[in-house]
Amino acid sequence: SMHPRQRLQRQLQSTLHLACNRTPIETSLPVPLRAAIGMASAAVALAGKSAKEDAAEVLAIQIRSLKAELRKAGLSSDKVNLHPEIAKKVKALQELRGEELLLRTQAEMKEAKRLERLLAERQRSEMQERQRSEMHEAEIHAPKPLVQRKIFHLFRHAGNGPSFHYEPPPRLNTEQCGFGSGNVSQPAVYVTEKWDGTTMQATSNHIFKRLDLRGSKRKSSDPSGRYDLQLIAWRSKDTSNDWRGLDFVEADQRVANALSQYLETIKQLDTDLCVYFEVVHTKINATYRHLPNFADMRVFDFSRLGQFLPFEETITLAGKFGLPLVGWRHHACLDAADIWSQLRAARHQHYETAAAPLEGFVVREAGAGTRIAKARVEHLLLEKEAAIAKTTRRSIETAASTLVCAKDEENSLGFNGDEGCEETHAIRVGCLAKLGVPVIGSATFVLSHPWEAPSNGPGGLMG
Repeated sequence: SMHPRQRLQRQLQSTLHLACNRTPIETSLPVPLRAAIGMASAAVALAGKSAKEDAAEVLAIQIRSLKAELRKAGLSSDKVNLHPEIAKKVKALQELRGEELLLRTQAEMKEAKRLERLLAERQRSEMQERQRSEMHEAEIHAPKPLVQRKIFHLFRHAGNGPSFHYEPPPRLNTEQCGFGSGNVSQPAVYVTEKWDGTTMQATSNHIFKRLDLRGSKRKSSDPSGRYDLQLIAWRSKDTSNDWRGLDFVEADQRVANALSQYLETIKQLDTDLCVYFEVVHTKINATYRHLPNFADMRVFDFSRLGQFLPFEETITLAGKFGLPLVGWRHHACLDAADIWSQLRAARHQHYETAAAPLEGFVVREAGAGTRIAKARVEHLLLEKEAAIAKTTRRSIETAASTLVCAKDEENSLGFNGDEGCEETHAIRVGCLAKLGVPVIGSATFVLSHPWEAPSNGPGGLMG
């Protein structure tokens, strides 16, 4: 391999050859000067600079050398600058340095933007921490109003998750919602629209977002402990009675946009009132994505001094303060079949005040009653699924009617239990198969009337 010294000599010789064979004037320069030009060019290359910088520095050295030679030849400074070769090289140098300056300027601008972004991020982070601390302090001192209650389904249901559905025929979910029992089992009710939105509530000084506590966040299995509140805005003398929090770094600007037209109205609420509403927005809920610039709220409840008010008062208060209320209808008597029919029709209906698919209904007891329940369109079985469920139910009822058969027939079919039992019997898979009921496995099934609580034992079928 070549020795480093030899490699440097080769580079100098090559550069010297280029420097000495460019123009007649350059070749007329003394050899030591030409060598110096070549050595300078080689030094620039060895310094590891960019190709454009190398060319610019070599060209500048050549220009200086040529000017010195021309002045020695007796030319004045003006004539030296006007010399064709000097002018040509100066123009080339300006072009090189102009491009180099542009690249350097671009690099400096890029670096300046990076530093500006880092500074903005740091300032944003610092502001975020200050605002978090401020919000936390305000939340500690904010009186917590009554949290929106857990609302159970109106109809009897089966399944979990994706398989959850209301069981036909229409029957009230009396155990959970209370309708269908008591002295007035079918009271007068208000059937209100159930809006798909972000559930919130507000007093005259505080605005809260409802949080759904799931899994480990829940303190108990009690439905009343399912929800909590998160403060998102407040006002006080310290804020000059202006709302604070909706413009914070972590604030949801979509919520702020929806509430902006009602903030002054909320200030006017009685000090002992709390209003409950859904925030709806084009960019929050998929239901409204087709509605451009849709940002609003819909009131569905009021409470006073920790007690929910009758819906009649909610209607009055919403009108008094000019707040938009959910659509509603009054029914003199709760009729499960009628509500079921309305829910089926709602599959193809919109909200009264927005061209968006109706989510369902909330059924509220009229007057001083506190019973309340919900019914969602999505939980209705489709016609085909409902027909299958109906066929299965009839098959089971047919199986129950075979209890009148003679004891020997009973034994051959595979019944167990006391003959005198009039309401519930165990029946083996063999009997169900003979009756044309589809079965899986070999466990004994328990037959019961529709009004009975379903068995939780192995192989139990819901009545």
